[in-house]
Amino acid sequence: MDKTLIVLNGVFNNQKKKFQKIVKEYDKIIAVDGGYKFLKDIIDREPDILIGDFDSIGRSSKLLKNFNGEIYEFNSDKDKTDGELSVDYCLENNLKNITFIGATRGRLDQQFGNILLLEYATDRDINANIVEPGIEVDLITDKKIIQDKAGYTLSLFSLSDETVIKSLEGCKYDLNNYTLDRASSRGISNIVKTEKALIKVESGKLLVFICKKC
Repeated sequence: MDKTLIVLNGVFNNQKKKFQKIVKEYDKIIAVDGGYKFLKDIIDREPDILIGDFDSIGRSSKLLKNFNGEIYEFNSDKDKTDGELSVDYCLENNLKNITFIGATRGRLDQQFGNILLLEYATDRDINANIVEPGIEVDLITDKKIIQDKAGYTLSLFSLSDETVIKSLEGCKYDLNNYTLDRASSRGISNIVKTEKALIKVESGKLLVFICKKC
């Protein structure tokens, strides 16, 4: 399965080795604006593609001028975020499996917008998730196997008015045929108890957070 990594202009803190481990697993890398600076300065990895209005790294920066890959530059007066534009690129180029990093730290509004990119991708038949050191975020409409995450915190949210969870197995609080409302907090702070847990969704969109320390 081809996998594409989209590096957003997020906050990466001092976790160089952990991010290096994530980055090396991907076949194609797209850097979104300031995400390129993170790759170049901290990970020492060139992306294949640059996308954005480049208000973060600057249109006249040496990084941009010296880049030899594909560049998709947009006017800053646009009605989509750079993250959405990166999903559009994946759709146009038949890249169906994408992962975002640089999505869950920084400004709260930007974090929320980044999480909603999962829905933006899912609605366009793209498999998308967020992976950061110690955290994974997925949006599922069918099923998800949670492997080797015993002891992690599991939180579930409905992005539909209602999401019907057919089953949740391998957790402290398992579920069967449970309807999770969009505004409900019932799905927060469960615990994965087995090395292989399973979620099955009958209908709706289920947002899944798996955190090492939440």
